[in-house]
Amino acid sequence: MLSCNTATIFIKLYCYFAGYRNCLWTPKPKATAAAAAKVKNSHTHNKLFWALPLIIFEEMTDRRVYVFDEVARHHKRGDTWLIISGKVYDVSLFLDDHPGGDEALLAVTGKDATIDFDEQNHSEEARKMLVDYYIGDVDISTLPVEHEDTTEEAAASAGIQTFGGLVKILQFLIPLIILGLALALRQYKNKE
Repeated sequence: MLSCNTATIFIKLYCYFAGYRNCLWTPKPKATAAAAAKVKNSHTHNKLFWALPLIIFEEMTDRRVYVFDEVARHHKRGDTWLIISGKVYDVSLFLDDHPGGDEALLAVTGKDATIDFDEQNHSEEARKMLVDYYIGDVDISTLPVEHEDTTEEAAASAGIQTFGGLVKILQFLIPLIILGLALALRQYKNKE
């Protein structure tokens, strides 16, 4: 997944192939000063030829790795970060635009929101929007371990599953029992 907006890459590639010098290029803070200077000081097509691909590659591979505690501190309105599939997204500017409201996003901050995100069956378009908010990766070893079900919770869950199986069996057997009783009653009346 790219760490910069896809449209930005297309603009850079267009400028590169069109031969424009310093076309629509403003170095982002994450670009190194040396790489940015290459583009700013390029006065010939030859220098631009080598500098622009380096900048594009640098932006695509520049990924910061965050520890979980650092991401968890960003849980307020206006400063909201999410962890989805091992990636960190700053969704602060998206809170007002989220179709489920800002509370849906704020409720899943401070934890790995991958399961919550997947349970909502987000569209492919929504998944593509994540690229715009991507700021780095999370160190998976720093994620808190989710606790296993306690024995009481596991037993209750198994009981619900057993009860559900019993209901299905009874739904099948009760009509058969009623039919058998009706046939037996009919045979009994025919003998009299």
